[in-house]
Amino acid sequence: MPANTNFCIDILCTFEEKELKKFRDFVSCRYFNADKYVIHLLKILERKIILDKRTFDADMKDIIREELFEERSPKDKNENKYEKLKKENALFNTKMNMLQKLAENFLAIQTMESNETLKYELLYPQLLERKLFKLFERHANKSRKLLDKQTIKAAEDYGQIYRTELKFYEFLFVNNRLGKEDNFSKMIYHLDIYYIISNLHIRLPALALKTKVKTKKYNFPPMKRLDSLIQYPKYAKHPIIMLYLASIDLQQSKTQKAYRKLQNLLINNTNIIPEKLLKGFYTIAISHCTRKIREGGVEYRKNMFDLYQTMHEHGLMLEDGIILPNQLKNMITIGCKEKEFQWTEDITNYYRPFVLKSIRESVYNYNLGVIAFYQKKYDLAHERFIQVHDVSLIYDINVRVMILKCYYEKARLKKDDKDYNENIVGTMRVTKAYFKNKKELSISKRRGYKNFVQILIYLYRLLHQEGKMTLKRIKEKLDEQKVNEDKQWLLEKIAELEKRR
Repeated sequence: MPANTNFCIDILCTFEEKELKKFRDFVSCRYFNADKYVIHLLKILERKIILDKRTFDADMKDIIREELFEERSPKDKNENKYEKLKKENALFNTKMNMLQKLAENFLAIQTMESNETLKYELLYPQLLERKLFKLFERHANKSRKLLDKQTIKAAEDYGQIYRTELKFYEFLFVNNRLGKEDNFSKMIYHLDIYYIISNLHIRLPALALKTKVKTKKYNFPPMKRLDSLIQYPKYAKHPIIMLYLASIDLQQSKTQKAYRKLQNLLINNTNIIPEKLLKGFYTIAISHCTRKIREGGVEYRKNMFDLYQTMHEHGLMLEDGIILPNQLKNMITIGCKEKEFQWTEDITNYYRPFVLKSIRESVYNYNLGVIAFYQKKYDLAHERFIQVHDVSLIYDINVRVMILKCYYEKARLKKDDKDYNENIVGTMRVTKAYFKNKKELSISKRRGYKNFVQILIYLYRLLHQEGKMTLKRIKEKLDEQKVNEDKQWLLEKIAELEKRR
């Protein structure tokens, strides 16, 4: 079966019920399609694949093909079954390709209908070519006013304004009106802004990837190429350009000064930056805080909490009405570390309906478990954690680690130091083996988790005066480790034991 046959199914499976009805009408319209087999094919696919949510495999293809061509009779009555099947398969693939192209055209038309300015942008060349100047001027002026009124603009909006103005310039030129009015300044301004933002938009993720993957190399022209443009006051003070430059500076310098600059720009411009761009800038700021916290900069926890709080207040945590479980987990964890327990409970309940239904209860139990853990309600936390199932690899790892922490904390709070449980140590060793064999994790991550569990085993045994390992030696071993996934928490546990003794 040709690989592209499935593309048609992939598109159709994304259609909602209303879209499917519109697409049915679209395919039935003779202007777009006059092939009765394609109309019939869509009906069969709706019934057998889309509505029943069945897989389009080789067997299903044969079933659909037979139903599609059941009334077709071969021109040559002596045609054997093999030849008939060969021709029908080729014809079936042709009809699937036709339906795929219709689906693509349907999506393009839907996009055009939802963006009036884009529709007229496609219409302008035809109006000018047909010398329909009055109609062109009417539509162009309407589009220009709408675009000028738009306070929140992304790079593509500036590009759209430039393209509209370029066509308006052609209109002025053809009608000999350039002597009375022109739009050169407007064209140049929006072309420059579009070029600068688009250039920075590409450079920013490339820089992040280059920092992460040391082998990455890009033959980009140096930033100096943009400097002459960016230094122009009108461009230098543009909020999106300032945010991009601040983000690039932060990724390169990683200084507190660069972070503060990005933070202040976010605070002052949140209401005028497109949502998608804004999420990206906040993610860069949060990633910086995460990196600093791992390096021991505990003061960045408050910064990170403030960023999440602002994102929540401006509705930036959702993506198409869904919140990603890892983002929610990170937000709850940082809130708990800042002891904002009421806020974290409110957030957990607020976002509960926005988690995918299949994992909703597990995500909910995990976050309630984290809140209970940081409130030192370890039995309740443990109870919540064991109700978490099949969310993602990250959740699976975090649940295992949090359960081990619960075992340790419950043991630490017991009055009798002799209440040693070899089964708990066994669970810790099983978890250590799990991390050792988890090939989905990088070697560094695997080692970091294994080291964490091993130090925790030492501390648990020492807590019950088992073995010969001393607290001093445990601390030395922790210091010797190049990677450890939660060194800060282990140091806190060591400090507690030093104080206790």
